[in-house]
Amino acid sequence: MPLSKILVVSNMFPSEGHKSFGIFVQKFVFQMGHHGIACDLVVIKGRGRSAPEKIAKYLVFYFRLCIYLLFKEYELVYIHYVAHVAPLLLVLKLFRKPFFVCNFHGGDLIPDTKNEELLLPFSLQLARKSQLCVVPSHYYKRVLAERMKTDKPEILVSASSGVNSALFLPLEKKHQEPNIVTLGYVSRIDKEKGWDTFILAIQKLKKRDTGYTIKGLMVGTGAELPQLRSLIEDCNLANDIQLVGEVPNHELPAYFAQMDVFIFPTRRSSESLGLVGLEAMACGVPVIASEIGGITDYVKHEYTGLLVDPGNEEDLVEKIILWKSFPEGQKQQIIRAGIEMSHSFDMKVVSKALIDQLNQRFDAYQRR
Repeated sequence: MPLSKILVVSNMFPSEGHKSFGIFVQKFVFQMGHHGIACDLVVIKGRGRSAPEKIAKYLVFYFRLCIYLLFKEYELVYIHYVAHVAPLLLVLKLFRKPFFVCNFHGGDLIPDTKNEELLLPFSLQLARKSQLCVVPSHYYKRVLAERMKTDKPEILVSASSGVNSALFLPLEKKHQEPNIVTLGYVSRIDKEKGWDTFILAIQKLKKRDTGYTIKGLMVGTGAELPQLRSLIEDCNLANDIQLVGEVPNHELPAYFAQMDVFIFPTRRSSESLGLVGLEAMACGVPVIASEIGGITDYVKHEYTGLLVDPGNEEDLVEKIILWKSFPEGQKQQIIRAGIEMSHSFDMKVVSKALIDQLNQRFDAYQRR
């Protein structure tokens, strides 16, 4: 019998003030509903602006999780971003034993912080005791399999709700002059995201006799925004880099349309997929990305994009120059291959495959 109602647990979910925070969970819930599966939510909406606010959010979150799991009936519990709920769920699992699915996304498997490092053993233990694990990329599947040190439960690859191909599609370029090249960055302004590599590459390009003018367009915000502004000033690039801030997901195509090349310069080994790179490809924007993490699932060097050494602004400069040197026919071939690659990650395809797999695994679990 197919699933009809599940509980979705996540410490990340969009709010009015933080519309892109955990957007993949919101998309997941929408896709479940589209396929007739009702979702109850135990989530944290938006980022806490202070330590007391974060603590309050988590206390309410944990209390609601206890109430929902102990006093309500669910066929399946789907956990997005495992780390911060793993200890509590290991206790609750002693009392209630629904079908558990652990969906790892980033620092919950390859820790970015001390807290995530401390929580990793609990996350792996919960994964071992669950009926299914889901990861966004083949890279993360290998990492999880190595860290669990067991062949059970099964690990399924599903690309974080996929790309909305109805929204992210090639648009007419909004461009200024032919000799201006606009490099784009869309990501958090946080540690190891590579925003500094992006800025330093622009600085070095401006010193080269390339024959074209380099501009930067940066979309996003984060904890290191003051350092970013300082570096832009130090590099004398205030008139060359436009800072946009955080924008809702549905507005991103308009910004992709202003970019000649999308740069994805992350240094995080916890970059489990990097859906934004696929969204850029879907919009017909060539992608130059770090050769790291799940990005290599879809950026194939000189086929769907170009790969660079993470954190190496010199290599990034050379790859941008290489891209510009390609004949127009080769550029279009790579762009078309990128669009085609993004279609294989289409949200309808991804969600249907995931739901089919969940129903199949849940049915087998019930028959045991």
